[in-house]
Amino acid sequence: MGKLAAKITALMRDDELDALLRDHYRGEAQTLTSGAEENLLKLAHLLGSPTPEESERWRTICDGFVRGRKLGGEGSDGHTRIAASLLDVAGAVKDLHLNPPMTEGMKMAEALLQLSITYRKILMPLVSATERRLELDQSLHEQVERLAGDLRRDEEGESEWVKGQKARPDL
Repeated sequence: MGKLAAKITALMRDDELDALLRDHYRGEAQTLTSGAEENLLKLAHLLGSPTPEESERWRTICDGFVRGRKLGGEGSDGHTRIAASLLDVAGAVKDLHLNPPMTEGMKMAEALLQLSITYRKILMPLVSATERRLELDQSLHEQVERLAGDLRRDEEGESEWVKGQKARPDL
């Protein structure tokens, strides 16, 4: 750390400081026998500026580590590894059945299904209520027209009601 601190100046830009840190730790990692690559990749991620190649390599290393842990680690016997592999395959198959990958056609079918449910639950009751209202309005309109006609005929002295009243013998 003392060698690194001697090389840092207050006038250094962020990219220069980043390059200095990488070079220093790359040199230090050369003396390590195991885990040097992983440590350098982790450093790049900690610094927040991994290259796309470093990110891909880090993902590959992490996936390999997870796969090894799922198989029971390095110290496990063959039976344990086989059982763990079978459980992993069974879990993957179960996930496929529970969450099948959606194709464009399946997505479109799902959207149409949701649209039909919305239509049935929201729009159909509104349409039915509107139709009932229109029927009621039509009925009222017909009654008003009939009454208006009766009033016109009454003014002329020939309405059905007046004729009916005149025809009644009890009056």
